[in-house]
Amino acid sequence: MDNDPTLSGFWSLAALFSPLDTSFIALLNQEKVATPPSNAALTYIETAVNSALRSTSDLKDTQKANLRVTQLWLRIILWQLRLRFGYLAEESVHASMTYHYPLEVAKDLVLSTRDLPVDSIKVHGVGLTEKLFDIASAAVDVLARVPITPSSPHSVGSGPEEDLNYMRRLITRLPGGNSIYDDLLDKHIQQAVPSMAVTYVASRHPT
Repeated sequence: MDNDPTLSGFWSLAALFSPLDTSFIALLNQEKVATPPSNAALTYIETAVNSALRSTSDLKDTQKANLRVTQLWLRIILWQLRLRFGYLAEESVHASMTYHYPLEVAKDLVLSTRDLPVDSIKVHGVGLTEKLFDIASAAVDVLARVPITPSSPHSVGSGPEEDLNYMRRLITRLPGGNSIYDDLLDKHIQQAVPSMAVTYVASRHPT
C-alpha cells in the first residue's frame, strides 16, 4: 500500500499544503491580517514545503509534474510574502531570503521539468499554466532590478534569460498559454525588461 504511486502522490501533495493555514490563505488572497507573519513563521512553512517531496522517482510523470511545479510555485509565493513584509536582503546565507531567489527557482524549474513529457504537464489544465506564469513573472521582476554580469553565479550553464525563454516556450504549449498567459508575460517583459523582449523575438524569428 505504501508503495502505491497514486497514494504516494496524494500524500506528497497533502504534505505540500499541510503547513498553509487560514491566515496564510488570507495573505495569499491579499486580505488584511491583524498581525503580519514573522519571518520565522514563513521559514517554518518553507521548511515544510521543501521537505514535502522526499523522492518522486516512483511516481507517474503526471504526478511528478504537478508536485514539482507546485512546490516551486509555493517557494515563489513565500518569496513574494517576504518581499511584501520587508524580510528580503541583498545577501543572505539563505538564498530564499534574497532578492534574486526567483532566478534560482526558475533554474530549478528547468531542471525538474525538462525530462518530463509535455503531456504530463498539460493534463493538469490551466491551473498549472498559471503557476508557471507566476514563477516566470517573478523572475522577470528580478531581472528588471538585478543586473546579471558574466561573473554572476547564475550565468553558469544556461543563464536567467535562457531559463525564462524555456518557461515561455513551455507555457505556449500548455492550456491557456498561447491565448492568455504568453501575451500577459510578453507585456510584463516589455514593460520591465524591454531589451529582453527584443532578444526573445529575435530568437523565435532568426534571420
